[in-house]
Amino acid sequence: MFLRRFDLEHTFRMLKQTLGWTKPKLRNPQAADRWTWLVLAAHAQLRLARPLVADLRHPWERPAEPAKLTLWGA
Repeated sequence: MFLRRFDLEHTFRMLKQTLGWTKPKLRNPQAADRWTWLVLAAHAQLRLARPLVADLRHPWERPAEPAKLTLWGA
């Protein structure tokens, strides 16, 4: 149960700090609802795209050996 709560708290923190959920000063409840749904949609897109970039390397990094697990791709 603690792990689920930690995951939920971490998600809210990321939504607030990284995606700017609480940054705009919205004047009406409808705008706040639209902003919340936009932030949640952005979060969903990032979660869905995560496996696509899990083990991409920068151009200056050596390619990974095919049979070797990396820290990020494990």
